[in-house]
Amino acid sequence: MRPIPHSQKQQMHPFMCLPETSFHETSIVKPSLTVAPTVKHNSVSYAPTTHRKSTSGPSHTPSVIQLNPLPMKKHGCDRLSIQVCSEEDFLKDVMQFLIQRGHNRLVPHGGLAEFPDAVLNAKRLDLYNLYKEVVSRGGFYVGNGINWKGQVFSKMRNHTATNRMTGVGNTLKRHYETYLLEYELAHDDVDGECCLLCHSSAPGDWMNCGLCGEWAHFGCDRRQGLGTFKDYAKTDGLEYICPHCSLANYKKPPLPPKVANGFSNTAYVPRSV
Repeated sequence: MRPIPHSQKQQMHPFMCLPETSFHETSIVKPSLTVAPTVKHNSVSYAPTTHRKSTSGPSHTPSVIQLNPLPMKKHGCDRLSIQVCSEEDFLKDVMQFLIQRGHNRLVPHGGLAEFPDAVLNAKRLDLYNLYKEVVSRGGFYVGNGINWKGQVFSKMRNHTATNRMTGVGNTLKRHYETYLLEYELAHDDVDGECCLLCHSSAPGDWMNCGLCGEWAHFGCDRRQGLGTFKDYAKTDGLEYICPHCSLANYKKPPLPPKVANGFSNTAYVPRSV
């Protein structure tokens, strides 16, 4: 049996009213948009991190990392430079800062003995070395130029030689956003860097050399066979070596052959043409 077709004609009613959507559209005035101030070298506005919820779990999709933090009032603490500051003084300062920012849930009741309340690779999260390694490489907003697993995690106490963890880079980023991102923005610990090839601090695909620690725009490196930026930026990506370090290693003189009775021990191998 075939279904009985229904007529698509609209019925006329004695009283017709405007749809609810059109009524609201005519009665609501759009608020004026304000442009947030931006940092010197960036061009994309960034929403304050205070209202962002931090969730964890296998089904959680990592939030998109913006490129332009809003200027934040400096902490004004009397902490020493991060290069000479002790770990205890650093953690106390971070705890005080988090409380001032209203993040009391991140500071356990047990104080310094239980801070931070986060575990990575069966050990308490090493915030001290995590912060030092990130700010020494240009800070969190350098983006994918930092190899979080190869350059940062390997310097932390949470790292082990037999580590088999997956997704370490994304885990470290989430912990950094939770505990240290606002702290970084409120302090002058980030090393300001310029590209060692073009000598500018313009935004771009920044890469950190694994040998000398200097920064370079990936687009400024014209060497062949480097691959793509994504090959280095992913969590388990390649380690970038700048042209200067590559050239220095190439120019190292070979070890002289051992000499016995005035003759070299190396055998002569005829060169095939």
